Amino acid sequence: MRSLVAILFFPLIINGQFFNKESNFVYGINFGTHLADDSASSLYNGYYNSSYNINNILFPTIPTPLSNYLDDELGPSNWGPENVPPIMKYRPGLELGLHLGLQKQKIKIYLDYNFIEIKAIGEFNIVQNFNSNNNLIKENILASLIGEERRSIINLGIISNLISENEYHIGFPIFVQVNQSKVKSNYMVIDNQVYNIPNPALQLINNQNNSSLSGFGLGTGLVGSMSISQDIIISLAYNLQYSKIKLTQLDEFKAIQNSIILRIIWNKK
Repeated sequence: MRSLVAILFFPLIINGQFFNKESNFVYGINFGTHLADDSASSLYNGYYNSSYNINNILFPTIPTPLSNYLDDELGPSNWGPENVPPIMKYRPGLELGLHLGLQKQKIKIYLDYNFIEIKAIGEFNIVQNFNSNNNLIKENILASLIGEERRSIINLGIISNLISENEYHIGFPIFVQVNQSKVKSNYMVIDNQVYNIPNPALQLINNQNNSSLSGFGLGTGLVGSMSISQDIIISLAYNLQYSKIKLTQLDEFKAIQNSIILRIIWNKK
């Protein structure tokens, strides 16, 4: 137990040189990339809602331009989806926001308010069926599924000294997080044509009060800083956060999320 306490508080007792003894208010901008865990991406696979899913779009009761196109390309009623529901994965997303802090010589109290735009991507094939009259090689058409999502996060924490020199500073952050998530869209792309997936569950999300869809988290990481002038500091931060992401009233996802953030910080003495 004593060893654990020593590890946690050792950074606070290192003699720092990078920052002055005076307390300074600092402000800045954040921009970087967010690497979301893939567990929540399954909501966009087109089969999340069992009563209305991709099959209703591919096999309508009344012919549509899409079903006519598939009949023309693959043969009337001679095709079907393969490898569904597709595996969805988040692509690295853009993270932008604001940074506020109170910088002391050996510790910094800070708040980050960031917005994240991410996309979940998945693919499946619409494949020509074999039958007794069809001895040709199967043809297939690629279908892409896309889910667009926005997250906002507030991180409140401290950064303590690990290494502090005149030229640079390396800090150890610990923070608590409040986050909110919102589904923006969910659609399918076939032959460069977009087909919205009217998933009632996802539509309900956007009609709800966002405050009821808040999640929470804890995080740590590493921050490196260097001065480019007397009043401007450049920082590169890595955030490792264990977050609960809530996209519906019934579905919440607890997982590790990662961010790499570049900060431009101004000192206000």
